[in-house]
This record gives sequence, C-alpha cells and structure tokens, in this order.
Amino acid sequence: MANSNAFYYSRPFAEPPASPTSMQISNLTATSVDPSWTPGIGGAPVAYYNVWQAAAPGYWAGQTTEPWLSLQNLIPDRAYSFQAFAVGFDGQYSDLPAGIYFNTPPLVYSSQPYYPPRPGCYPPPPYYYPPRPYYGKYNYSSW
Repeated sequence: MANSNAFYYSRPFAEPPASPTSMQISNLTATSVDPSWTPGIGGAPVAYYNVWQAAAPGYWAGQTTEPWLSLQNLIPDRAYSFQAFAVGFDGQYSDLPAGIYFNTPPLVYSSQPYYPPRPGCYPPPPYYYPPRPYYGKYNYSSW
C-alpha cells in the first residue's frame, strides 16, 4: 500500500476539518516554546496543522502533522500569541483556531554576560625577556 491517504486526496468534502481545541504550552524558555493542542472531533480528515503568530500582520510559524510544534528563535521578555488551524486534504481550513497567549521570560545570565571583543581592540602582547647572551657552544651566562 503506497499511500494510505490516497482515498482522501481524490474525495471532495462538504465541510472543513474540525477545529483544534485546548491549546497549551510546555517547555517555555526565553527563546523557545512547544505549543500543543487537542485535535477536533468530527469534520473532514486533517492533513496537517498550520500554526500562525497571531499578530498584525500574522506570521506563519510552521506546519506539522502532529498536534504540537516546537518554536525557536523567540525574543526574550516579549508577549506572543499563536493560533493553530486544521487543514483538510482538499485545502479547507478549520472554522476556528485554537489559540494561546503567553510571555517569554527574560533572559537571565548565570554569571557575568559575555561581551565579545570589539574589532581592532586586541590585548597587549605578553612581555618577552630579551634573549640570553650566547658565549660559545655550551657556555650560557646566568643572570
């Protein structure tokens, strides 16, 4: 059996997929979060989920076939709102999205923050002692 969903691709649906519900977040850090949701019951079969950042203008955050998504590269100490839409095999979106609103925590340094060196600013060279005088094959002076 090459494709178990071949039946759904060729069949038009009169109704969209059921809307996902109960969106939650887990593993919240200053720069990442894992939103998850409960798939809706009923409606057309779901091909995948589209997740959008619900800000003006809305940004596409990702696509997944599972009811969760890992989001990276968030800005620390900022408010975010995301929505998940179910998309059917014929391209119809669910009527209502599952949504969540949260704040990323501020970035906390465990020690002094790292500041990279500025271009063109180098540390002074270490002090080198002058070479010791050489007085023959095995004759070294002692200072």
